[in-house]
Amino acid sequence: MNILIAYATKNGCTKKCAKLLAEKLHKKVDLVNLKKQKTIDLAKYEIVILGGSIRMGMINGSVKRFCKNNIEVLLNKKVGLFICCAAKEEETQPYFVKAFPSELLEKAFSKECFGGEMIIEDLKGFDKFIAKMVSKSTEAQKQPKPKVLTENIVKMAQEINDIK
Repeated sequence: MNILIAYATKNGCTKKCAKLLAEKLHKKVDLVNLKKQKTIDLAKYEIVILGGSIRMGMINGSVKRFCKNNIEVLLNKKVGLFICCAAKEEETQPYFVKAFPSELLEKAFSKECFGGEMIIEDLKGFDKFIAKMVSKSTEAQKQPKPKVLTENIVKMAQEINDIK
């Protein structure tokens, strides 16, 4: 059973999470960055996992376009969805609703937030400037540092590995 993990990332966290997920799967997996590869032969895959980072409340445009352009095919696949963001898990549902078509959300066998992380040294330009400013604020220093939720990656991997 072939699996596609298609994702888009801005600063690398989503790529890291997609790789961690792929490493935990017991089947053949292809990882595709949707920002670099626009077309994919979905006929090769029985399972399609889609994910992206949430920035300013929205998922990466490459993920949105991919879903829109391939919705009919995706609705005939086993689909899992993930997002990467620093929001509290109980607050992520609105991000899923904005990120993915409603019919895909309803069909998905798994929906997980993989958390997020921000390594200021890896950021560039305006992103780095804003992150430094925010991290210095008193309120930001009181908050727990965002992190990748490996337990959610493991949970999704188990759900995928259980598919017959």
